[in-house]
Amino acid sequence: GAGQEETAAGRSGGESASEAAAQAVEDHYTAAADGDYDEAWNSLSSAGQQRYGPQANYTGQFDTLESIEFTQGPTTTNISGDTAAVTGQTVAEHTDRTEQNSGTWTLVNEGGEWKISNIAVQRLS
Repeated sequence: GAGQEETAAGRSGGESASEAAAQAVEDHYTAAADGDYDEAWNSLSSAGQQRYGPQANYTGQFDTLESIEFTQGPTTTNISGDTAAVTGQTVAEHTDRTEQNSGTWTLVNEGGEWKISNIAVQRLS
């Protein structure tokens, strides 16, 4: 409803599209680390949800995740219309390990919000 639209507009107020896309990636992982799996799932695009679903499958990977921090980025490297590419490096603290990853995220603008449609992450260590 109107309430949601105000929130979306307020959140991206004054942000460029590239900043908003990068922030969407960061918010996705912050939600995941906080255990807010509905939020993390809903930050995937409809195509992303089809690709990575069902929800429990996707969010199960975050069960051991305690915190995640971007050591580089996230940085929007390309925007073309309703599609954006974001790159970054993360350090993820899991209950049983620490992972360093390098990622490229593809985002699409759905209803005025950047949503993640594809995730390509490589383990660095």
